[in-house]
Amino acid sequence: MFGWILKGVIPILFSLPIIGSLMIPGIMTISIFVCCRFVDKRSFKSLGLRISRFSLSDICLGFCTIILSTVPVFFANWAVGWIEPKDISSLLGNITVIAAFEIVMTSLFTTLLTGWWEELLFRGYIFKNIAWNTGVIFGAVLTSAIFGISHIGNYLQQNLTIMDCLSIAVDAAIGGLLMVFAYIRTRNLWMSIGLHTGWNFLMGRIMGLGIPQGSRPGFVGNLFGAPNVPMNANDIAILGIAAVLVFLVTKQRNRRMFLKGIAK
Repeated sequence: MFGWILKGVIPILFSLPIIGSLMIPGIMTISIFVCCRFVDKRSFKSLGLRISRFSLSDICLGFCTIILSTVPVFFANWAVGWIEPKDISSLLGNITVIAAFEIVMTSLFTTLLTGWWEELLFRGYIFKNIAWNTGVIFGAVLTSAIFGISHIGNYLQQNLTIMDCLSIAVDAAIGGLLMVFAYIRTRNLWMSIGLHTGWNFLMGRIMGLGIPQGSRPGFVGNLFGAPNVPMNANDIAILGIAAVLVFLVTKQRNRRMFLKGIAK
């Protein structure tokens, strides 16, 4: 939704190569920095940007966690005949190796930027401030609800029903809970950014390609019966598996870490 608003205000800059893709992350990062430093009187690093030996590995772990969580769900759908690999292979058959590489790298770049500023805003700034005043559980639920509702704006140009909007919001909110969980477990945004990047890359760029809308339920179907929005049982299963994996990979460094400490 934020991107949609900004594009409406300054559409010319968004149409420029590279610069356009940097506009929203840049504007949001600067805005959050200003609010943090001059309104809240806190350091920018306090949002969850402390550099440690886990920083880069957490981003990679977050990204790989989504991939690993998707594999069993994908093969389960394949096993029962809800998706067919030939649909994907037929699509990729018309793409050269160079073109495929460019698509993958461009997608990784754009999804990483989106993961960066959305995690900085929702988990780093909004959740941190709410949790500071009301507690972790309430902060996690409220932040995820706001995160879910904000994603409805991405589909405003489509003819959505109330159920469509609800399914979009619920899907994003569940994803938001996973990001909050990773933030709590690591006390940093890096794994959340990796998870967010992996989800946007895999669901938006890969799994949604080449699979017919009529395949039921499919990865682009949803629990509420609207076939054009990404809310379905597969999403819930993937996010659930991802939460278990996040718990396991962070278990060793969280033996003495408690939820109440995140708000301090």
